[in-house]
Amino acid sequence: MDFQTFASAAATHAARAAEHVRQMERLLDKPGGTGQANAQRHEAQALGDLNTAGTALAAAAEAIGGVGRMTAVRGAAQRALGLTDTALVGIQRTAVGERFSAVLQATRSTGDALATVRRRLDAVLPAVSPNVRSLVPSYALGPDKILGAGQAAGATERLLVLSTDDGEQFQFGLSTAAYDRLRRETRYNIAAQERIQRQEALQAVGAGGDTITVSGAIFTAGGAGAGQLDRLRAIGAALKPVQLTTGSGDVLGRYFLDRVGEEQDALLADGTPRKQGFDLEFRRYGDDYQNI
Repeated sequence: MDFQTFASAAATHAARAAEHVRQMERLLDKPGGTGQANAQRHEAQALGDLNTAGTALAAAAEAIGGVGRMTAVRGAAQRALGLTDTALVGIQRTAVGERFSAVLQATRSTGDALATVRRRLDAVLPAVSPNVRSLVPSYALGPDKILGAGQAAGATERLLVLSTDDGEQFQFGLSTAAYDRLRRETRYNIAAQERIQRQEALQAVGAGGDTITVSGAIFTAGGAGAGQLDRLRAIGAALKPVQLTTGSGDVLGRYFLDRVGEEQDALLADGTPRKQGFDLEFRRYGDDYQNI
């Protein structure tokens, strides 16, 4: 396996850990300790993902090659490391207090592994000027010195990042598939019981679902090529949940890619489209459900 594979795997597991910590915080805040058992399960999963991310980063550090080899993947490598750093920052912001001590210790360990990768990468690529952010994980700078969302590394290069459990990533941006509209719909299951000569009686029966729909266009002559939607179809065909992370670093959670729609326009003589309109639908994956 190469450096990029390890770096992408680290980003995926760090993002998953951040989501588990968010769920852990939500459950611990339930009254009467009713969410304690599930919170412990999310803590164990977060620790597992953080340890896996640290292992992947250690492997990435060992896989760093020569200048020519690393220059070719510089952009992708920095984006993957940036996503890992963003996930660690999110964990530090969420995990406040003694009850998160084990998570914070694992986060620091993973952050140290990330710093090692960045130091070695800067040594191989001297043209990339080292700075405080490239050498020190931003989670270690303290909440008052963490870069804002608009300043996140590479925030303008991507709109959304889709990460699979196998370490594969699809980054929505100008070089792949840039969408111009995102719609998010959160539903709550409210059941109605009809009553004679009275208004319906309503009762909440479940958390409902969460759906994200994105739509946009790919101009194939602009460098993105005509194969981006096929990549997304292949990810959807795996029938496994994916992690969604915004370009500013917010972890949206795990979703299934439920639908890929395509509309071709401005066709060339051989049928190749100059423009591919697309719309994608993601549906939220139940956090407490084990897909077997």
